Amino acid sequence: MIDMYNIVEAYTGMYPRLIVEEFHPQIQEIMDNDSIPVANKLNMVTAKARNLIKAGVDTGMESDKPKKGSSRAVFFPKTPKRLTVDGHDVNAPTAVKIAFSGQLDKHHGEDSLLGEDQNQKESDHHINRTYGILKYDRGDHYESSNHESGGVLAPVFGTHPEHHHLEMGRVTPAVSSDIAEATRTKEFPKGLKHEDIQSAMKHEHESAHGSRNNYSEETTEKMEKIKEHPWVEHAISMMHDSGMNPADLNKRNMGIYHHPVTGKKHLAIIDYGYDSEIAKKYTKARINSARKSRGY
Repeated sequence: MIDMYNIVEAYTGMYPRLIVEEFHPQIQEIMDNDSIPVANKLNMVTAKARNLIKAGVDTGMESDKPKKGSSRAVFFPKTPKRLTVDGHDVNAPTAVKIAFSGQLDKHHGEDSLLGEDQNQKESDHHINRTYGILKYDRGDHYESSNHESGGVLAPVFGTHPEHHHLEMGRVTPAVSSDIAEATRTKEFPKGLKHEDIQSAMKHEHESAHGSRNNYSEETTEKMEKIKEHPWVEHAISMMHDSGMNPADLNKRNMGIYHHPVTGKKHLAIIDYGYDSEIAKKYTKARINSARKSRGY
């Protein structure tokens, strides 16, 4: 029998609709309800979680207090997600990013929230299939990257059709020793440092956009050498393909992803939705906010 659902997925390039089975059904209902404005969902999810906790009910979340950025909040399910990776049934810890109305959203003059725009970028099927540590196959099946680097992006496991939220593989903090371990190769036996990775990617970004720089010959040689590292080479390709700005590639936006089958540590970019297009939206919103504060 032909599986029409998988055929549609293949042609539309879409992940399955995000259903976080680990969350309490009343929380999932809020997340799935398309009649609820996305700007209200975070507050409603948080309030529901607090009420459930007061009633002694397990929310399925580690905490009712999410980690918050400028436009998205992150909740962590207590129970790992059941997936099939490379033919093996595994438990994969995840993080759920929910867009919310931040301080700049009312100033950028568009219907979508900045967090929705970032979720949309991060759930791009082509980018994830090309650069993800795990790439989506069908249903709950995933495959490991076949690139020499092992992939550079934390995997995406599901997304809301309008990008209200998405579910991504959970990482541990990117401390220096783990970054070095995850990037060791024959040519780079000591691995890499975060600052060298970011500097090499900034150097490439500036060169590609015709920006003048005052790098010494020695520094330029060092940057070019680092660009030959498989992980950096793959990350640079992703940067050009997605429009990501390496200035946003700080340690907070990276982590160590533990492969659910092999246990191998992979250096992963976890926040890559801030591309050149969205950067312009943030800049526009900041300018509009400043003008309003001055009474323009």
